[in-house]
Amino acid sequence: MGKLILSSKPELRSELRTKLSARQIRFVELLLFPAQELKQALDAELMDNPILEEVPTEENSEKEDQDPKEDYEKEYSYSGSSYHHSFKEKTEMGHFPYLQSRNEELREQLSFLPLKEEERQIGEEIIGNLDQDGYLRRSQQAICDDLLLNQNLKVDSDSFQHVLRQVQSLEPAGIAATSLEECLLLQLENNHPHHPQTPLSQIILKKYFHLLSLKHYKKLEKALKCTEAELKGALEHIGSLHPRPGWTDNDIPSPPLVPDFILTHKEGDSEKEFLLRLHRNHSPEIRISSTYERLRKENAKLSSSSRAFLKEKWDAAKWWMETLSKRRETLLRITHVIVEAQAPFLRSGDVSHLQPLLMKEVAARAKVDISTVSRTVRRKTMQTPYGIFPLSYFFADGLISSSEGQIHDKVIKHEIEQIIKAESKEKPFSDQQLSEILDQKGFSVARRTVAKYREYLHIPVARMRKEIH
Repeated sequence: MGKLILSSKPELRSELRTKLSARQIRFVELLLFPAQELKQALDAELMDNPILEEVPTEENSEKEDQDPKEDYEKEYSYSGSSYHHSFKEKTEMGHFPYLQSRNEELREQLSFLPLKEEERQIGEEIIGNLDQDGYLRRSQQAICDDLLLNQNLKVDSDSFQHVLRQVQSLEPAGIAATSLEECLLLQLENNHPHHPQTPLSQIILKKYFHLLSLKHYKKLEKALKCTEAELKGALEHIGSLHPRPGWTDNDIPSPPLVPDFILTHKEGDSEKEFLLRLHRNHSPEIRISSTYERLRKENAKLSSSSRAFLKEKWDAAKWWMETLSKRRETLLRITHVIVEAQAPFLRSGDVSHLQPLLMKEVAARAKVDISTVSRTVRRKTMQTPYGIFPLSYFFADGLISSSEGQIHDKVIKHEIEQIIKAESKEKPFSDQQLSEILDQKGFSVARRTVAKYREYLHIPVARMRKEIH
């Protein structure tokens, strides 16, 4: 592995303090922002502060042409093998543009609800944790931990559940459900409260979802004490609901997502290196206006109120310039550690090469606080030769024991997908058989864990996968 190449080496200090100044809090907010929100915040400052101006794109291009290594994007690189695969379009590439616009729409809806400021923060955190299908699969505890770590907001269970119910009232119906049955129930409650089939459909979903999922219709009919026609009507009603509220058939394609980071490779004389950089559109360069620099030099000729105004705006401008520089440096330093750790995957695109990476490990290697890593990773994406991925993708949600030590949980999910893809459609594997096959491959995974991962992948149980010819 090659050495990290830095154009400058400012000392990075932990942003977490017992007491934070207003500017420290603002820096933490800016670190958390994805590119679009950063741009909005900067645009507002440029409108408010006549001292500041954005460097025109043409000047940036000329500067890059003259000496790319001096570009403010600060490239990081290290030696590595060349990529052996052509670009492949991953599922994530299709999902993230829609996720971005969907979440913005949900936040806008949330803003119209009569919520307190703290409740709004909880609601936005919940929305930010929805997966591509619109489900809330992260645990309540994990989200509350993030709120405490990132926003110093302590949330009890009752408050969380209250806000979650508010988010679940938003459109599309079924959003922020924690399970398929809850998703379908929310759609019945929000969209079809007076439909004649809704009462029976609700009973099926609340009490007999396990019979429905196994297609035990005769048992259902007996348990419900209903006629075959009544059951058929309820099942057709349930079948008309959308299992993935994050998507609709009428979705309008969103503009392509511009990632926060771009990872490519460059060819040298004797070796090839990865190149990591912040996308230019996501890292604007600003400067002090030359007009106001002249005014500052004529300070003695100005009135006291003008001097005070000029000093206030000058200080704010300098802070913005220093903060953006520090933000870029922090983001790149942390993301470089992630790239370095996941280099085997980033060279091949093979999910089985993902390493069992944890945030505390990245914090230690980058020499920053774990809260800084958490803020950096949140809602940021990276373009790779194999698609656009959220930075959170590279971290393990869980670690699994194998014959070679602990491995990334996504490796197991990938293995389960591959095993099921190759199974006999007349005799599909049960969760217990999947567990045994994984054990033979050197992965120690309990049946319950297999079932959890299978459900996460939206793969039905063996009975539902069976095909009869």
